[in-house]
Amino acid sequence: MTRFELYKNDEIPNSLEAQLNAGYRVAFPWVKMSGLDAVDEAGNEWGGGAYILAGFDGETLTCSLEMGTRTIDVGGVAVQVGTVGGVMVMPDYQKRGLGRAVMADAEQRFCAEFGVQAILFYCGDENVAFYEKLGYSEQHPPTLIFTQSDGRRELPAGVHIMAKSCDGVAFPTGIININGKLW
Repeated sequence: MTRFELYKNDEIPNSLEAQLNAGYRVAFPWVKMSGLDAVDEAGNEWGGGAYILAGFDGETLTCSLEMGTRTIDVGGVAVQVGTVGGVMVMPDYQKRGLGRAVMADAEQRFCAEFGVQAILFYCGDENVAFYEKLGYSEQHPPTLIFTQSDGRRELPAGVHIMAKSCDGVAFPTGIININGKLW
């Protein structure tokens, strides 16, 4: 049985940070890591979430994801969202339902403890079907504006914006401005 623990990003034990960095190098080989922040091949700056949700088998990291909250603008409406990034299942633990389990734990925390209206994140083509099975829906139009040190950009092609409401109300439609850098 996997045990989940939530850590503030600035309070991660060294032993866990080492396991996370090792896992990230395997799961996201195209990303250059600097601590828990990263820059991808296109030069997009990715900030780590405020929290790390980690799953363990004893003391061994099995899966993790980054969590954060922020207020975004969707078609002129302010929406408090939970953000998810860096979803990872260690290779020796894949195909055991841990991706589904870590997402379910994060959803419960976001909706019950953090009090957000919805959960919003983006994923690549290869992961859309997985997240749709978990009840997430792709947001259209897929225009997401974010801020980088060199200016504002739109999310590149092949990246999908996924959302799920905490209260059963449909996620608003319109251009999504996350008012900051990618998470």
